[in-house]
Amino acid sequence: DWIKVFVAALFEVFWVIGLKHADDFWTWAGTVIAIIISFYGMIMAGRKLPVGTVYAVFVGLGTAGTVISEILFFGEPFKISKIL
Repeated sequence: DWIKVFVAALFEVFWVIGLKHADDFWTWAGTVIAIIISFYGMIMAGRKLPVGTVYAVFVGLGTAGTVISEILFFGEPFKISKIL
């Protein structure tokens, strides 16, 4: 079930990036699909694991993944304040 949380968090990174960078039908469609997969995975994991823990891990991994992805793939400047 933790695998579902990790996969959901991975798709969270995709849809958060999509919200910022989508600019045509296909990128918006991909963003919507990532949202659906992300929340479905989180909901399914919450059926067997503590919901508060699932949500905390989901959001933490999604946030960290989004920040790292923006730095690595989209040229965001590395700032120690952002990392902390």
